[in-house]
Amino acid sequence: MTRLFRCWIGLILLALLVAPAISSRVAQASGVVPAAKTVYVNPAGDDAHTCLEPATALACKTIKGALGKTTAGDTVEVAAGTYVENVSVTKQLTIRGAGEGTTIIDGNGKVTGASTVTIGTGVQAVIERLTIRNGSNPGVGGGVRNDGDLTLSRVTVRDSVAGNTGGGIGLFATGAALTLQNSTVISNTASSGGGIGSYADDHRITLTASAVVSNTAGDNGGISSEGTLTIVDSRVSYNRAMIRVAGLQSRGPFTMSGSVLSDNVSEQLVGGARLGSGTAALQRIVNSTISGNIAKVFQAGGLEVSQGGTLALVNTTVSGNRTGQFGGGIANSGGQLKLFNVTVTGNTADDGGGLYSYGGTGSSTEVYNSIIAANIFDEDKGDCGGVTITANRYNLIQTVGGCSLTDPTAPISGKDARLGPLRDNGGATLTHMLLTGSPAIDAGDPAGCKDDQGVVLRADQRGEDRPIGKACDLGAVETTNQAGVTIAVYLPLLRR
Repeated sequence: MTRLFRCWIGLILLALLVAPAISSRVAQASGVVPAAKTVYVNPAGDDAHTCLEPATALACKTIKGALGKTTAGDTVEVAAGTYVENVSVTKQLTIRGAGEGTTIIDGNGKVTGASTVTIGTGVQAVIERLTIRNGSNPGVGGGVRNDGDLTLSRVTVRDSVAGNTGGGIGLFATGAALTLQNSTVISNTASSGGGIGSYADDHRITLTASAVVSNTAGDNGGISSEGTLTIVDSRVSYNRAMIRVAGLQSRGPFTMSGSVLSDNVSEQLVGGARLGSGTAALQRIVNSTISGNIAKVFQAGGLEVSQGGTLALVNTTVSGNRTGQFGGGIANSGGQLKLFNVTVTGNTADDGGGLYSYGGTGSSTEVYNSIIAANIFDEDKGDCGGVTITANRYNLIQTVGGCSLTDPTAPISGKDARLGPLRDNGGATLTHMLLTGSPAIDAGDPAGCKDDQGVVLRADQRGEDRPIGKACDLGAVETTNQAGVTIAVYLPLLRR
């Protein structure tokens, strides 16, 4: 019994010794990744530490030092402070600061000539709650050079420079993608794409609840996109172009919804956005406001749809844009332009104060249930000019001017649309409310106002119900100031 007992004990000990090695080999063979860990950084730390505890005495001193202690899937927690360094991310990681105003990565670009942050090819990375500033790259991406799949959440990228494109953030490698969430790209400079720039048609840029503001470039002051650009609940404003396109240029699939494109200034042409440029992809602007953009010399204060492009505007306001030549609000330079419940008003140009089309092979302009009125133009011109509107259905065009209207259905002309000022009428963006007695009230298609996909619109730009009366109102906003519509108001019951 004693010898048998000893044999059993030996076998048990052997199993205990061998099991971890077998388990490790099985894990490696099955691709199981070790549990992710958190590595800590503090300005008073030391890179010689293990950096696995947040205490100052145990944290790393630099972000680069912490990155050297990570494996894929780890998180780097960066305490408040200013870190003067250039950070290169070469594996899947999350870098999280203490807040945009307190955790700062400063690239010292005037000395280093390098991007503040570089994301390696194919690398998935998330950066949160910090500021990236003072980067400088002679090519692409002054603040951030992104060759991977990068998400920025509650991050500010500012005061950076690129010699080519993407002063704030530049995308270069094939398949690169950028997602901005509650983030700001501000005060950056480049030759093209002062705020954000991309090179390839397979690049993807998505903005949600974010802002690209006060950036400068020769061309495309705010954003230059060759690939897919999606803008949701965001703002592109106060950007400047020394030559053309102050706000944004998109040459690929483009969607903007619930957003604002405003107060961008081009020294020559296209103040707000240039869309199209030969792409066959449909581009859409929905529930948005384009206002206060300026092209000082040539065409397109607000928007330009370029040759070969296809642009649809739905439930959108184009207001107060200005150019020194043609198309204060919108210029169609040879593309296919379609307006659905759009308000175009208060824009300024020599001709086509609201809308101008250059025509050409393949060019067309269709307008449905919209208002083009009260724009500013030379006395012998009009709200629209140079335009053959191939579908003119249920519209109010106050001063037709040089427009050639074909296929008219229930047109209204020569009448004041009675629009209120651009202001907060509810919703996420500024709009013009129809005033009592406006001829645009209930003047829409009795079969229902539809969007570019043939879907009946059940809400206006603000998200309010549409229609309220017997038919939808023309333009972007459905008003409650309608004759014959009774709005019940219930007062609280008072007891004596």
